[in-house]
Amino acid sequence: MDHSSEESYMQQFKPRYLRVSDKIFKRVLSNTIDQDNNMVKNLDTKEKLELVRQVTEATNNLYYFDLQRQLWQEYYDIGMKENVWGQKISKSAAQQHRTCRASGLPQSIVEQRQQTIARQLQHVTNELKNCTIKLNNDAQHWQPPMDP
Repeated sequence: MDHSSEESYMQQFKPRYLRVSDKIFKRVLSNTIDQDNNMVKNLDTKEKLELVRQVTEATNNLYYFDLQRQLWQEYYDIGMKENVWGQKISKSAAQQHRTCRASGLPQSIVEQRQQTIARQLQHVTNELKNCTIKLNNDAQHWQPPMDP
C-alpha cells in the first residue's frame, strides 16, 4: 500500500472529533480540558489551531497503531504457541460453518504486517515528537502566550 492509499485508508478510522469544523473542534477541546484553562481561547489563529489539530491527530494515530501492534502480536503469539499458520479445513467443515477453507494467516503475512506497523509507529512517533518541538518553539512567540 503506497502512502496516499494508506492515508485514505486511515481516514475511515479517524474519530469524528478529528473530522469536525474548527469551531466544533475548539468546543470539544474546551469541554475536554480543565475549565480554568485559557488554552482554547488562545487558539485564535489558523496556525495555532492547525498545530493543535496535528498534535491531536498524531496522538490518536499513535494509540491506533499501538492497538494494531498489540493485535498482530497476539496473532503471532497464538500462531507460535498453537502452530496454526494458514491451515486449511475440510470442504465439508467449511460448508457446514459457511466459511472458507483457509483458517488463520500464514506466518509470513503476520510478520510482514508487524513490520509495517512498526514502521508506522516509528513514523507517527517522529511526527508527534516534531509537532511537540514545534509547539514548544511556537508557543514562546505566540500572543497571547500559551503554555503547551
